[in-house]
Amino acid sequence: MFCKNCGTKNEATDNFCKNCGTPLENTQKKEESQFEKVAKKKSNPIFIIIGIIIVVAILYIGRQVPQQLIIPETENVTFSGYSFTIPSPYQAVINGDTLTVVSENFQDQEAIGIKIYSNGYEELISEMQALADTGDSLSNLETEKYGNEEYVIAEYDIGDYKGALALKKAEDENVLWIQTVSSSTTRGRKILTEFIPIITTAKKIGMTTSDTDKEISMSVMNTLTGLLDK
Repeated sequence: MFCKNCGTKNEATDNFCKNCGTPLENTQKKEESQFEKVAKKKSNPIFIIIGIIIVVAILYIGRQVPQQLIIPETENVTFSGYSFTIPSPYQAVINGDTLTVVSENFQDQEAIGIKIYSNGYEELISEMQALADTGDSLSNLETEKYGNEEYVIAEYDIGDYKGALALKKAEDENVLWIQTVSSSTTRGRKILTEFIPIITTAKKIGMTTSDTDKEISMSVMNTLTGLLDK
């Protein structure tokens, strides 16, 4: 670094000329000082705190909002001594001894019928098997598990009515009967498969009502057509 007054060469770190004592302008130190000021300004604790708050808020909203959007509205229905939690888009209506479930996603005339009987499970399964063996009205009889629940499922075709049905042994030897009504057995089976996991949440909360607290004295065919007439 050269002195502007006398031209003497000085060290870069000198503040005064070693010959005439004139103050020297140390540009390197000035540039470093400006850099330090900018760095200090950028590292202001307030900006850091605000940045952390923004990041945390974004992460929280990103996790919570989608969860809130996918939580469906539910309807608690008490029917024949059982409590059912029916989520949207399903709607449930009690019609005598039948719980009828419809949905905004169903086609015209489609529905789900649910009944509860006090006993007769083994007799029903035996009759269903006989009908399936002869190919009379029932087909594709099989046993399926949903969680810890086991259902006997079949498809039916009676005149203009088609769909699927499922039976399971409920608490206290009760029989849970689920039947779908649709335009085809394939469509009825699809509706049934989508709805069964909802039914597995049903909980017994008391005695079965007098309307359904009875043996299943009628045949599978009569029970099917009885639900269809609702």
